[in-house]
Amino acid sequence: MLNQLKRFKVEEIANATAQTAGFAMRSPLCERHGGYEIVFHKNDGLDRFLVLAFSIQTANHYFTGLSAIAEDDLHAKRELTASFSVPAERFPTWIDSPAFGQALRDSFQAALLLHPVELKHQVAFANKPLAAFSANL
Repeated sequence: MLNQLKRFKVEEIANATAQTAGFAMRSPLCERHGGYEIVFHKNDGLDRFLVLAFSIQTANHYFTGLSAIAEDDLHAKRELTASFSVPAERFPTWIDSPAFGQALRDSFQAALLLHPVELKHQVAFANKPLAAFSANL
């Protein structure tokens, strides 16, 4: 699957969006935790990350998740900002679609909006439901 993801230029598309938000690629597309991910980072007093993760293709679908993270030396906050289940045959088109681009932009913005005040309470995880991608491209 890694070669397929590289062929779809996932890293190139995500990196272009990251740069407009002031993030830099910290870890290129690689295998991790039984799936694949790309990690972006920005430090503006807090370490802020966006993790773009893909699961192994299951039942002819790609599962994709975007997580925004902010942390300091003692605290962290992580928020799942978007998740998608995309049919394999539509994945190459979806990666280059306005819907994916908007999800990326929104996720980078979410990472920038995580505040230190929130970090001082406790580690918090906010999950959002899986959104099935079914719109016509």
